[in-house]
Amino acid sequence: MFDRDAAETILEAVLLGMEPHRAALAAGITAEEHAAWIEQGRSAHVGSTALDTQEGALVAQYVRDLDRAMALSELDALKQVKDGSDAHRWFLERRFPNRWAKTPAALWSRPPEQPAASVPTNPDQQPDDDADGRMDDLRRKREEKRRAAGGDPG
Repeated sequence: MFDRDAAETILEAVLLGMEPHRAALAAGITAEEHAAWIEQGRSAHVGSTALDTQEGALVAQYVRDLDRAMALSELDALKQVKDGSDAHRWFLERRFPNRWAKTPAALWSRPPEQPAASVPTNPDQQPDDDADGRMDDLRRKREEKRRAAGGDPG
């Protein structure tokens, strides 16, 4: 059964750089249950019976948000590398080795991998205009929690 609160916790942790399956464990979701969410979200597409329920639609949206959170985590680290952060370079090399690890040039000739949690979409469907807002809300909540816990004020 899909758990919205756990899903939000997972997305927050992935934005910080955690692997999705480890973030799920931290949120109290077993690896098997999280894998089932991903599979359900991947198999859902417009017009399918998987989207006929509210839970099916939420899971499909969660999988799209998970892909986006992973990309935003990578982007945030890349911005820090551009500013000269060796720690973020190290993070990218280990968290996303297929793209950032120091490898021989021959390995770069492979075709790029598809996102781990891609969801088939209807080509006529407009992109989810609300995705940026949801990710901004998650970031804002994360900062509010940090401030409330006495963390970095800025």
